[in-house]
Amino acid sequence: MTIVTGLRYNDGMKFINPLLFACSLLFMVAVRYVGADTARISADDLSETARRFLPDTESVDIVLTDGRRIRAEIIEETEASYVLRVDTGTIVTRRTVNRDDIADLRPVSVGEYFAAGLKRFDVDPQTSLPPEHYRRVLELFDEYLAKFPDTEDAGWIEERRDAFREEYHNISRGMQKIEGEWLTPVRAAVLRFDRITREMSEMTTRFPNIAGADWNENPAARRQYDELRDERRAIARQ
Repeated sequence: MTIVTGLRYNDGMKFINPLLFACSLLFMVAVRYVGADTARISADDLSETARRFLPDTESVDIVLTDGRRIRAEIIEETEASYVLRVDTGTIVTRRTVNRDDIADLRPVSVGEYFAAGLKRFDVDPQTSLPPEHYRRVLELFDEYLAKFPDTEDAGWIEERRDAFREEYHNISRGMQKIEGEWLTPVRAAVLRFDRITREMSEMTTRFPNIAGADWNENPAARRQYDELRDERRAIARQ
């Protein structure tokens, strides 16, 4: 009995192990369809919070034969053309495009909407954020990277996630960022106390009798002053 241990493409090539050859083919097929798997992720696969980034209507990306690109909603279609609703953010127009003028047309993936929604989240260069805000944003970043790891947006999203992680770590250690500097709890409390004192002094200059219990000539200023006073008292009790 003869056992075939390799394949020969031509006389100039060495034998190739069939198992290695099959594994290589499987790897190439897997790489080829990673993008397709990502594209098949639907709104139902996202968390409730992530679904809030999705629009009410689905859009398509169109590449015309002359190279121009359009993102629009298809509102009508015939065998010869599409009628589009194009929203630029400032104006909404209705446009008809012939099918013969279209080089490529594809639905906008939920991943693109998800990434666009994440762009609104960034660390504040001057001050730290509430702990719960860090946790919510980190959950969204992690969800995106788990579901869309190979997209063009994954790079900047991972960098931003790392920045949020670092700040959340500092917050967990009791530190605060004030005016761009990370401070220990005691130092942060002193700076906050001094800042509030300055703000109260400025309000006293604008409204000389605002510190009086019966003063209410400007209700909004009264509320702001009382809030500052209560916050300063809370810091002093720490």
